[in-house]
Order: sequence, then structure tokens, then C-alpha cells
Amino acid sequence: MTTIASGLPTQIFNLGVTYREGKLRSTLLGRAMRARLDSSGEPTSAGYFAADLDLRYEPQADLGIFLRVNNLFDMDYQYRWGNPADGTNFLLGVDMTF
Repeated sequence: MTTIASGLPTQIFNLGVTYREGKLRSTLLGRAMRARLDSSGEPTSAGYFAADLDLRYEPQADLGIFLRVNNLFDMDYQYRWGNPADGTNFLLGVDMTF
């Protein structure tokens, strides 16, 4: 007999792929989770697949400009029980190292 902890997913998967071309870099991140189960093995929330996209340009070794698109396909899911994920959102920024 297998015991499953209540409220925890049975499987979580993460995968990332990065492509570089000169000063440009793009990364696609994916994560998937199977349904969460209660103590009797019944699903309490559906599984999901979500993806994020990172684009980065580094004109100099100490300067980077980036755009991140979170929840690329605007999936409706809960990463933590009772805490729904945000819809598609964007982060644009510049970072420097000194």
C-alpha cells in the first residue's frame, strides 16, 4: 500500500531550454504538476502546465537588458494550494554589475 501525503502533487516536472546567439539569449522555462490529492486519493485541484519566457540582451559584459513574460499562455492554476497564480505578466529591466 502506498501512502500519499494529503494536498501534495504526486509529480512535479521542470524543464528549461536556452538559446544563445552573440549578445542575445532566450530561455523558455516550463513546469508541470500532476493533480493534488486528498487523503483518500481524490483530486483536490487539477494539474497544470505553465511556461515562462526570458529574453536578454547584453551589449556589454557588465550591462544587461531583459524582458520576462511569466505565465506565457495565461494558464489558470494554483502553484500552492489556495493561492492562484497570476495571469500573464511582464517584467522589463536593466541590470549592471560593478
